[in-house]
Amino acid sequence: MALNQTTQVLPNPPTLTSAAKLGRRDAAIDTIRGVCIVLMTVSHLAEGTVVDKVLHPAPWVDGASGFVLMSGLVLGLVQPGRISRVGLRGAEIQLARRALLLYVIHVSTVFLALGAGSLAPTVDRFPHTGDHGGWPGTVAATLLLQVNPADIDILSLYVILLLSAMVAAALLARGLAWLVALASIALYVVASTIPAAFTLPIGEGHLSKFNWGAWQLLFLSAFVVGWFWKKRNLREVLASRGAFTLAAGLWFVVTLVGVLFARFGLAPAIQPALTQAYYDKTDQGLGRFVLSWVAFVTIYAGLTWLMRRRALRALAPVERLGKRSLAAFVVLTVITVLVPLIAGHEVDGPLSIAIAAAALLTMYTYVLLRYGRERVPSTVVPEQAPAR
Repeated sequence: MALNQTTQVLPNPPTLTSAAKLGRRDAAIDTIRGVCIVLMTVSHLAEGTVVDKVLHPAPWVDGASGFVLMSGLVLGLVQPGRISRVGLRGAEIQLARRALLLYVIHVSTVFLALGAGSLAPTVDRFPHTGDHGGWPGTVAATLLLQVNPADIDILSLYVILLLSAMVAAALLARGLAWLVALASIALYVVASTIPAAFTLPIGEGHLSKFNWGAWQLLFLSAFVVGWFWKKRNLREVLASRGAFTLAAGLWFVVTLVGVLFARFGLAPAIQPALTQAYYDKTDQGLGRFVLSWVAFVTIYAGLTWLMRRRALRALAPVERLGKRSLAAFVVLTVITVLVPLIAGHEVDGPLSIAIAAAALLTMYTYVLLRYGRERVPSTVVPEQAPAR
């Protein structure tokens, strides 16, 4: 994927549908991916600050869920084209290589965190070799994905999700979408019943914050939607006024139920069970799953409507980050490790906000230097408004 070129207003700008036929990117999708990166950056580096609260106004809707959903969607979008160019085997090999690359990145980042833990043994967020029987045991545990520190564990989750995408792509290529859906739902049910069996460990008996057996439902459902995106013209369906209204209404209802019962304890006897089953993040509760999807549809429809009428140049940096969201997240992960190493303890208040802003600038600069400019223009070109 390449980065965005400077948008030009054409005499007869194409609609989003015609832009898709020309091979142009969907600016709304890339912008949402960029928003997810911004949200995760603030959550990782400035959690609890005013900025964090302002950027997370909706309960149970966060950058991590959006990041996983958008990753599955984009991967599903590109996979049919890859299969048509290089065949199913070639496309599967590409997915395997990407999974291997993420595995190497995850292991390298864990080793960076282990080194930081040796230099700053008082920082709790770092893993320590003593928790795994010294360096030999720690190295073995790391290679087996048994060391997953906070804010790094999403990389190991992605390794598993990419492997699941290989299975899903093979089934979808054979017209077995129903089997993908059935297997994904069944795995979700099992993983929700025995979450410990599907959650990678951190060390010393503790588990990471991602139950991969539950999170795969969000990723694979988005992968399937992406797979049929062009075949079923889902761009226009999800960007329609009806989709926006339905998604926004469902967003309100599901959130209201959660606030009344899970937050305010309208029925105290069922509050813990309701929160765990429907709004828990680690096990991707069903309510959180629904909220991730309705938030995406609402925001996607709204952004598409706006971008058809005007070029939102203020969002261009966010869109650019979104086009290389995974690379940006890897940079964020490294920064997340280095900040407590330098500071010695958790940083909060205005300083944490400044660090988050500096991290975003660093990621943006890296994307510019590493990937240059976009060769293929995106669909940010506005659609002319109808004459009145």
